[in-house]
Amino acid sequence: MAKLQREPQELQTIGRRVCERYDEGIRYAANFRQRIDLLAPYVEPTRGFVQSSQAPGQALMSRMYDSEGISAADLAVRQMGSYLHGPGSLWHGLEDESEAVNRDDTAREWYEECRNLGLKQFTYGGFYPESYESDMDWIAFGTGLMRAEQNPQLIGREKFGFRGLRFTHHKAGRFIVYENGVGQVDEDYIELHKTAKAAADLWGVDNLPENIREAHKNGKSDLFRFIHGIYPRKQGEKLYGNKAMAWASCYVHYETKQVVAEGGYEEFPDCVPRWTRCHGEPYGRGLGEIALNTLITLNAATKADLEAMALRTKPPFAMRHGAEIGDKKFTPWGKTVVRTAPGEPVSNAIAPLVTGLGNYSFSQIDAPKMQEMVRRIFYADMLQQLMALEGQQEMRVYVFQQKQNIVQKMLGPTYGRWEFEFGIPIVARVFNTMYRAGVFPPPPPIILERGGQPRVRFESPLARAQRMEEIDAMNQAMQDLMPIIQMQLNQWKMTGAQPNQWILDGYDFDKYRDQINQNRGVPAVATLGQKQIDAIRGSRAEAARQSQMGQDMSAMAEGAGKIAPLVRALMPMKEGQAGVAA
Repeated sequence: MAKLQREPQELQTIGRRVCERYDEGIRYAANFRQRIDLLAPYVEPTRGFVQSSQAPGQALMSRMYDSEGISAADLAVRQMGSYLHGPGSLWHGLEDESEAVNRDDTAREWYEECRNLGLKQFTYGGFYPESYESDMDWIAFGTGLMRAEQNPQLIGREKFGFRGLRFTHHKAGRFIVYENGVGQVDEDYIELHKTAKAAADLWGVDNLPENIREAHKNGKSDLFRFIHGIYPRKQGEKLYGNKAMAWASCYVHYETKQVVAEGGYEEFPDCVPRWTRCHGEPYGRGLGEIALNTLITLNAATKADLEAMALRTKPPFAMRHGAEIGDKKFTPWGKTVVRTAPGEPVSNAIAPLVTGLGNYSFSQIDAPKMQEMVRRIFYADMLQQLMALEGQQEMRVYVFQQKQNIVQKMLGPTYGRWEFEFGIPIVARVFNTMYRAGVFPPPPPIILERGGQPRVRFESPLARAQRMEEIDAMNQAMQDLMPIIQMQLNQWKMTGAQPNQWILDGYDFDKYRDQINQNRGVPAVATLGQKQIDAIRGSRAEAARQSQMGQDMSAMAEGAGKIAPLVRALMPMKEGQAGVAA
């Protein structure tokens, strides 16, 4: 039997374990965090200061002289984000694992309505601005983290029922992750800094340590350190309600190891996409790491060129002591009065310290080539070409689509990892949370009868580009078969007899239609279910049968009318009837 509440000693054990797990992860991730600090100024300066504190308003780019990496990373994140989960687009769909269910019109419309309600929560919950940050960490630094959960209950402002979803991104280097036995992240820890007022709003002032309660009472704005741990809950630690759920959620004050709040989740709420991985490492490696050496060299070369330019325009001067009279003027047309002996050249009194200083040529480093390399690493060159093509009215739609498909196929392997580690988990998390909260309408009977196993289907341009190969193959097959089809039609027209072997007998055009609708993302409300299609075909066949029957009867009647006089002439006359006398 589950316990009603935890003993104080048990809470202390949980608090110490969460903090120890966090500290263990910090030690392991030291090299990853150091690399983020090194990379951040070149691609996304706001990710810096992972291992050090940042003063409010502190300059982030004081040592940066070239921003090519920042520009390329920003373009890659914006374009890939629009391809994967662009706001305002139906970037994913829902269907059932059972194809029999998917053929039912009511089931498809129910899944479509659930998808539309979920997309509204993606908008209202702040997914799209947060996804830019998560995509930046994923693409540039290798590991992102996005959390999907209901809005928190604030003390004294409780809201019953579904509270709406909230999506929260945590910056690279500021979270600790652990993998399970199959390489999936199922445990993470995040360091939070809260004022006493914020902590009291979230967890209640009575649950806070004494020093934080005192700060809250005095209205101080000092920041306190908390650790939020989400991890698989042990069977023996389950209580009731959210404390019996599969994943534990514990907030711990780091200094005192006191648990200030405990809850839980039905499924792991965090999605952790990784760009690529080294064997055995839970953290990913991003494109920024590939470009880092080039970015460092480019920045140093730009700095050296600017210094050389300054030396060429304002070289240091050597002066004889006491030679100048008044202030030295180094501005254009500035006049500096110097004291020289009669007939002595002015250059003996004042002259550049080293002649020819600053003849350094930036072309020795070939900065344009390095900038192009950075853009290529982040796919920015291809994305810029597509953006330029979009504005050309004379560009044929087919040609543009083919170029776009080439780019998207190049990103295919990356897309596969994103779909597995981010796309499917976050859509499933949203669906499950809303379904449990009763937001969706009741499912139709066929879903309940078949068990209802939802499946995510992506409708993003990148997903459709991968599926376009199927449509292209089907259309190409029809084009290849068209001469044979035309020949058989001509034969039928000439002979009046249908061919015994139609070339199209080997195709199921219902499946052909369904495949095109699915790949093109045609809404379920715009199509009919198989039962409705069968009813329409049955009505059409019955109408054709009735029409044929009417034609047959009319032909019979017409034939009967033509043969009636002959029948009467051949029949023998009965006695008393008028006729020709013998």
